[in-house]
Amino acid sequence: MECGLAARTRVDRPPNWKLPIAATLVGLVLAAAAIAYTLVVLLDEQQPPPTPATVTIPAPAAAPAPAPTPAEPITPPATTPGTTVPGTTNPSSTTPTTPATPPGTAAPPSAPAVPGSDDAATP
Repeated sequence: MECGLAARTRVDRPPNWKLPIAATLVGLVLAAAAIAYTLVVLLDEQQPPPTPATVTIPAPAAAPAPAPTPAEPITPPATTPGTTVPGTTNPSSTTPTTPATPPGTAAPPSAPAVPGSDDAATP
């Protein structure tokens, strides 16, 4: 046996990696080109811009205006019995007219309050 003979181990050459690396690079370049082509085709289509959606907001419902109540009822002019105004009839007795609401009481609201509104009619 010779001294140091076991220390000499034969080392093989590394395999040739040029072909697998070149094939991988070609595949990556082709994939990148396909992605770029797809993006150009998709983004280059001439589509009209979408029309903005029109939103119609309904006008707020106006609260009905309360009918004005006269402060005093309209009375015909007083005439003396026996005299007539042309175009009118003369009653034999005059009757006093009564106001629509007795004094000291509140008139009922002319229209019901709208549900949900803050300005409800108060007597």
